[in-house]
Amino acid sequence: MDATRDQAWFEAVYRDHEYAVRQYAVRRVGVGEADSMVSGVFGSLWRHRAVAPDSLPPWLYRVAASLTPAGSRQPSPMLRADLPLPGVHQVLAQLPAAQAELLRLAHWERLDRQGIATVVGSRPAIAAARLRRAERLAADQLAAGIGPGVPVATVSELLRAADPAAGLIATPPEVQDARVEQIIDSPADSPVPPPPPRPRLWWPIVLLVSVALVAAAVFSNRERLAFLISDRAEWADEVLTLAADRAADPERRPGQYWRITQRGIERDQVDRQPTGGYALVVDQVTYLSTDRKQPICFDTRGGDVVASFGTPRQPPSPQSAGITCYSGDNALFWRSELPVDAGRLGRLLEGRAWGPAPIEEQVLAQASVLLGTGYLTAEQRAAVFEYLVEVPGVEVIHPRVEADDRAGLAIGIADPQTDYLAFLIIDQSGEFLGIGWPGDHRHYYAVRVIREVSDELPPDVVELACRRATDADGPLVCPR
Repeated sequence: MDATRDQAWFEAVYRDHEYAVRQYAVRRVGVGEADSMVSGVFGSLWRHRAVAPDSLPPWLYRVAASLTPAGSRQPSPMLRADLPLPGVHQVLAQLPAAQAELLRLAHWERLDRQGIATVVGSRPAIAAARLRRAERLAADQLAAGIGPGVPVATVSELLRAADPAAGLIATPPEVQDARVEQIIDSPADSPVPPPPPRPRLWWPIVLLVSVALVAAAVFSNRERLAFLISDRAEWADEVLTLAADRAADPERRPGQYWRITQRGIERDQVDRQPTGGYALVVDQVTYLSTDRKQPICFDTRGGDVVASFGTPRQPPSPQSAGITCYSGDNALFWRSELPVDAGRLGRLLEGRAWGPAPIEEQVLAQASVLLGTGYLTAEQRAAVFEYLVEVPGVEVIHPRVEADDRAGLAIGIADPQTDYLAFLIIDQSGEFLGIGWPGDHRHYYAVRVIREVSDELPPDVVELACRRATDADGPLVCPR
């Protein structure tokens, strides 16, 4: 664009979107600060007009969000207090900030899930799932003030009725023109609302203190350790350094950490087969994480598999370490063959918990183990399923099962398009009974359970299981 066309475009955009941006500002910072935010948003648009997207409203809202001081994000005092809306003020005040913002974007800015995803920096499916959870939580909280059984539609009606910018008066055209000229004529370094401050240097200290507390609690009971490597390698280093300091023998310390590279193992020989990932040894239990995501765990005291992800493709070749550890090729197979973005799912499921979950929560908790994300909160476990059911070609099954007189729960993920089946069984005590993969005869219990629950599974899943699963006696014979 030349200068004249740039200015004409900007004037048109300002006239079209100034009112919506002003409403957004009033809803977040109040009438007194709205002008400053609007100037900052459109000043940023003018300076970055060369890269402005075609769909401007979500982009403008995202810029506005970055200009909102954290202390000013207090929507409840700016609700319309003159309306008899029981509980609305409290709902937005008590909800987590991220969930409250999703409700505002959906019911005040009237954005669709694509627009919401743009503003919050997420995938549309994830944004939609989070919005549904926020609406359900808001409905539950409103039920206390209105009565049981509050539908989501009522939440929407109440929020829209409480919109603090609903009666906002439009800016006169002559005032708009004057502000456009002021923005265009302002130098690049003219005062505008500052962007959010950079993270301060205190956060590493807080992180180290938190890690120290967690490590002390976790490593004090190593027999129940359920440690999964974090996506952040430096975080894992900090935890393992703390754990290593608690060991007397520097060569065989619990919590010793290996970085696996294409050349092999930097500090000790865990597996000859080159791969990429991390390994952790605690009380002779090895935790191997391929690409810091997928865990493969072996207990060398008895040589039994504690939990594994993938079928070993090569016998272990331990040298002096005395541990049993296989490569993670099949973990990579999972990520490359199935249309599940494990990395993005891991970011969706921020945080993890330690130790076994109660049996009533095991199905979703173990779904997270299959995806290498660790034990999760109830909300995060719900997010696992809400994410998986939206993945094309992937079917999630979780029937109650009976196997070898041990009642429990099962989680299976099947993808007929790639001929892939994963099946994990948990008994009432939370113990793993097995994980079944195509052609993997080592997990006999998984195949036994497939036999037991075949009447409850979808026909295409049964067909897939029968076609691919094997047990110690050979191919699985499907019940007629």
